[in-house]
Formats: sequence, structure tokens, C-alpha cells
Amino acid sequence: MTIRSMIAKAGTRCTIKYPDDSIEAGAQNKTEWRLRYANIPCRINALKTRQEILYYDQQKVFADFLFYIEYLQDITTSDRIYFKDREFEIKKIDNWDETNLYLRIAALEIRNT
Repeated sequence: MTIRSMIAKAGTRCTIKYPDDSIEAGAQNKTEWRLRYANIPCRINALKTRQEILYYDQQKVFADFLFYIEYLQDITTSDRIYFKDREFEIKKIDNWDETNLYLRIAALEIRNT
């Protein structure tokens, strides 16, 4: 089974948004989330333990979930993933096999409404 078929078989989709810091009336800073990518086919895997993931280059990253998506440019760790009514903070982005075909994104759930 290829990664593309694994993602397609999951039948799930997510949205990625980026922070846009704008100044509102009264000089209060407010972060708004603007759409970067919408309706992206993805596969989401819950990790059993937070210590299970990603010790690359001595960078310790603790995440609850992994998202597998096809390669998209401009995604950063300051972005957020929205999946159904849930919000995830991106902790690490891996270019799977360094081929610019797929991304593996480690994320931490920050809101579930």
C-alpha cells in the first residue's frame, strides 16, 4: 500500500491556517487565523505515548498525533491544523524521504470543541 492510497483510504480532510497579527482599534494585538490550505486529504494517527515520537538532531518534540499529507509548500510550525472541531498546534514537519512528495506532521491537540 502506498502512502497516497493510505491517505486516500482514510477519507479524512483537514485545513491549515496561519497566524495573522493585526492591530485592532485601541492598539490591542489580536491574532487571527487566515486560511493557508483548505480541504486537504490527510491521515491522522494518534500516538499511544507522547515520548514515542521524533528525536531527530537531538531536538525533542512531544506530540499526540501524526498527520500524513501530500507535500505542500510554506507550512511552518507556527501554523495550526483544524480537523473537524479540533485544533492542533504543529510541532514538527518532516519531508518524508526527502522527496517532496509527502509530509509527516507531528501535532499537539490544543482544543477540542
